[in-house]
Amino acid sequence: MIIKHDNKEVSDYEIIDVLNSMKGTYEQEVPKYSAIKVNGRKLYEYAREGIDIELPKREVEIKEIELVSDIEHGEYTKFQIRTKVSKGTYIRSLVRDIAYKLNTVGIMSSLRRIKQGRFDISESYKLEDIQNGNYKILSIEEALKDMYTVDLDDELYTKVSNGVKLPNTYKEDIVVFKYNNKVKAIYKDDNNTLRVYKMFKD
Repeated sequence: MIIKHDNKEVSDYEIIDVLNSMKGTYEQEVPKYSAIKVNGRKLYEYAREGIDIELPKREVEIKEIELVSDIEHGEYTKFQIRTKVSKGTYIRSLVRDIAYKLNTVGIMSSLRRIKQGRFDISESYKLEDIQNGNYKILSIEEALKDMYTVDLDDELYTKVSNGVKLPNTYKEDIVVFKYNNKVKAIYKDDNNTLRVYKMFKD
């Protein structure tokens, strides 16, 4: 469904100039269909009920952005970009903001994530590799080694083992708890309180 259409013509120079201008930090308005909470409710809940609400903004960083295709001009102007962004950046919002800077409208038609944290698509396996047994399974400890990690003492281990909520004195969105060098639980922040996200058996 098309909700808005604009026939404005933009030149290759204008597009490249705007892409270059996006590098750095800026306040990005989050999309209304997102899990960000406002007044205790997720934004997509408001959106599904047709309730208008002021959308929050977050500072994000566009570390790298480049044009990786020819710019096609026709009924619609089309091009592809590659970008490296900070945590919390919404790519569809980035595309929207690029269009805004061009004084027009735009959408993201496809997205391919090639890196998430320490995981790179070049290190992934194809389905046929897995079917043929040609793959390596990472241990939980190896997979989470770059996450913020806390080594548990006996008292805290008892609390974590029982799924007790904890004050987020670490000021992290996600905390991995280890005991005797083994991951025991992953906790996520909820309004400065850490709640169990995933428990791991001995």
